[in-house]
Amino acid sequence: MDGEYKHYVKLPKKIRAKKMPKAFEVDSPEGKLQGSEGDYLVEGEDGQEYPCKCHIFECTYEEVSY
Repeated sequence: MDGEYKHYVKLPKKIRAKKMPKAFEVDSPEGKLQGSEGDYLVEGEDGQEYPCKCHIFECTYEEVSY
């Protein structure tokens, strides 16, 4: 690989999410997506919903108050 590594951070992005008490399924442009018990159901800025594994969500997002 050519070149050296650069540093990057994720841009802030406002989402809505809720932790799901049981397995769930959502429709998306990619088809049906499966979420497991304890995963988060995330609603992006565009209104599309998708599942996110609990450990990934909790490392990536922090709750804010409005």
